[in-house]
Amino acid sequence: TMAFAATGTGKALHRDTILQTSNGIITMGSVKVGDYVLGKNGRSTKVLAKFQPMTQDHYLITFKDGTEVKACGDHLWYVNIPRSSSSQNVFDTKTLYQKLNETSLAISIPLTNSIVDYPHRDLATNPYVFGLWLGDGSIHSSEYTSSLSDFDFYKKYIESFEGYSITSKGDSLKTFKVYHKTLDSSGNEKVYNAVRKKLFKDRNSKTIPFEFLYSSVQQRKELLAGLLDSDGCFEKSYAVFYNTNKDLVDQVSTLCNSLGYRTTLSSKVGSYRDESGKKHFCKICYSLRIMVTEQVFRLPRKAQQVVEFLESDFKYQTNAHYISSIVKIKDNPEDYFCITVDNDDKLYLITDKFIPTHNTVMFQVPALCLDGLTIVI
Repeated sequence: TMAFAATGTGKALHRDTILQTSNGIITMGSVKVGDYVLGKNGRSTKVLAKFQPMTQDHYLITFKDGTEVKACGDHLWYVNIPRSSSSQNVFDTKTLYQKLNETSLAISIPLTNSIVDYPHRDLATNPYVFGLWLGDGSIHSSEYTSSLSDFDFYKKYIESFEGYSITSKGDSLKTFKVYHKTLDSSGNEKVYNAVRKKLFKDRNSKTIPFEFLYSSVQQRKELLAGLLDSDGCFEKSYAVFYNTNKDLVDQVSTLCNSLGYRTTLSSKVGSYRDESGKKHFCKICYSLRIMVTEQVFRLPRKAQQVVEFLESDFKYQTNAHYISSIVKIKDNPEDYFCITVDNDDKLYLITDKFIPTHNTVMFQVPALCLDGLTIVI
């Protein structure tokens, strides 16, 4: 399908729009010609050109998960429109605005389902061990907590990693510490101490450091498995990660999206009554639901639920980013830019949800025809 816009216009996004790269995120405002961004297939693609088209009409697109994107009216999107009589699936923002506000059609952008190809990293500790600590490790010590029934698995799995060992003490809950023989000369340095010194400035919060979040596919899958084995479960048809740390939950969402798993977020405030009957409210707990297409756990009792689910005939109803609203906005034309990327489908990934969007197609018209002018489509 070909989609055209008027000569001289560009398919512009706001300067603050996040662009995904193999080395983290950049913005539409900061990206330069020669930089590499991620294409729809999850692989790096070169930026061939960048324009500032000075577009006059601008829109705010809001997706059902709360993600927002500012785009000009001519910016192109590869979309699904059910029950549409047209075979065309590339529309500009202005047309989508009209369709969404004049009909009841559900307009969506297909998921990439592509696993992002980040490089292998030299990590400070094993990603599974680190993910497990993020979920069930103490913020002030090297101690991890598990149920007695899970401890034997943790000991066997973690000690299968070269150099790692576990010491434990336990009552109804099993508390254990993880060591690595090469982290200092004595062989007694706790993983916690080494990792905290290298990775964290704030000793009162847990976050996923850059090198873990943007590591290789296998490293990220092990990191996610550690997080889910500790603070996750399988409910009906979703893996769910629970935590009161919103920043950490947002990072886990980005981690999942980079592995091709779609996520949805919800929250609630828990409560309980003490012996006198007085009601107490707890911290906000965030629930991140993850659509699984493969095994994401290592802990056997959780992994078995995924095995049974994957062997069933269940199919997810949602495999796209649905648009909830498009509204016109007044904005500064100087804040909008468009790029051309070097791949066949002309799509690249934006936002922390890895949403695919269309680039500006550029070509040079022969000088004999139009004096060598650059035509932007």
